[in-house]
Amino acid sequence: SMTRRAIAALVLLAACGGSSAERTVPTLSASPRAGAAFGELRTAFEHEPHDAKLVGRYRDFLRRFPDDRASNLARLQLGHVLLDTQNVEGARRELAAVPEPPPGNEHDFWLALRARLLRVDKKSDAALAILQPLVGTVVDLPLRTVLLEEVAVASIDAKRSPEAVAYLAGWLR
Repeated sequence: SMTRRAIAALVLLAACGGSSAERTVPTLSASPRAGAAFGELRTAFEHEPHDAKLVGRYRDFLRRFPDDRASNLARLQLGHVLLDTQNVEGARRELAAVPEPPPGNEHDFWLALRARLLRVDKKSDAALAILQPLVGTVVDLPLRTVLLEEVAVASIDAKRSPEAVAYLAGWLR
């Protein structure tokens, strides 16, 4: 709906205020070539449209470096891009291909993708139960942007308008 889109836009604007000093330790690739390729994808995830072209770049990375240490994180980021392009089944396949990671950046992406899929399945309360503990703890700036939008939309979907307004007000401050 128009209201949801407006709120999501506000959330994204608020999310863009992150300090460039806040950097997460990246998932390290096994080879310099894979590391450079994954670094380009990470930048694209943050700054470029989540479209079919970006999906193709992720699939190319996974074909070229299927066993690299960054491949699970690439799959999870791809899952988010697939959701943004309305390919829900593709996102489900990417999540299913990644066993639950230990705590850290990769785990945050895994939880956020799981929560987004729950919301797609009209299980907004379950999505919120996953998302709320992540709010304020996620260091990865691209994921934080996804997370801020998702928690507000899930709050709206769960008919928790006061929570949605509170999240928005906090982020705008």
